[in-house]
Amino acid sequence: TGPPAPREPPDVIEPKASELLIRFEKLSGGFNAYSAISNYEMTGSVETVTMGSRDVKSYKAYREGTKRQMIVLSSDATGQIKDLRDGKTRKLKSDFGLEYEVPFVMPVAEADFLHSLMRSMKLDNYSKLLYLGIFDRGNRKVHLIDGKTKDGETVAIYFDTETNMLAGFEGPFGGLSFADYRKVDNVMLPYNISSQDFLNIELSEIKLNTKIDPAVFERKINCYDTP
Repeated sequence: TGPPAPREPPDVIEPKASELLIRFEKLSGGFNAYSAISNYEMTGSVETVTMGSRDVKSYKAYREGTKRQMIVLSSDATGQIKDLRDGKTRKLKSDFGLEYEVPFVMPVAEADFLHSLMRSMKLDNYSKLLYLGIFDRGNRKVHLIDGKTKDGETVAIYFDTETNMLAGFEGPFGGLSFADYRKVDNVMLPYNISSQDFLNIELSEIKLNTKIDPAVFERKINCYDTP
C-alpha cells in the first residue's frame, strides 16, 4: 500500500481573519444598515471592452427591492443598452437592434454588489476563515483571507491594509473589486467598482431607498419596432 492521501486541514476560524471582518462591519456602518437598503439609483461612467476596443459609457444602475435591477449604458457610438434582471430572466435591449432574453435564476439581492459587501462582514456565514497574509493586488496592498461558507463555497476576501475596507470578494460566480468608499446616509459605499464584465465603474452619485419611476424599467420603443 502507498502512503496515505494528504488530509485537508480542519476548518478553523482564525482570530486575525475574524478581526478583519468585524472591523470592516464597524467601519462600513454594519450588516443591519446594509440590509435596510431596498432601492437605489447610481449614476456615473464605466469603461468597457467590445471586440478588443475600450469605450467609456454613461452608467446608471437601479434596484427595486428584491423585484428587479437594471443597468443602463449609454454612449454616442452605441446608443442605449438596457440590462434588466428579475431573478428569473435576464433581458438585454439595445438601440442598435440587439435584443435577447435568457434564463438567469439568481435572486436579485444575491446578484447585487451589496451582497458581496454583506458577505464580507457576517462571521456566521463561514465554517473556515484563514488569514494568508499581505499581498499586492493591483496598486494596493491587501490582507487576503481564504474562506469557506457553511454552504461549502470557497471564497477569497481582500481588505485594504490602509483603510481596512473591503477591496475585493471572489467566489464561484466571479468577483468584484471595490475602492473609493464614501458615506451615503448611514453607510459607507464604494464609488469605484470593477469586475470581469465592467472594467471600471466610477460613480458620481448614489441615492438610497428612493422611489424609482416605473418608466425606468420599461422597454424603450425605437423606430424599427413600429411598421
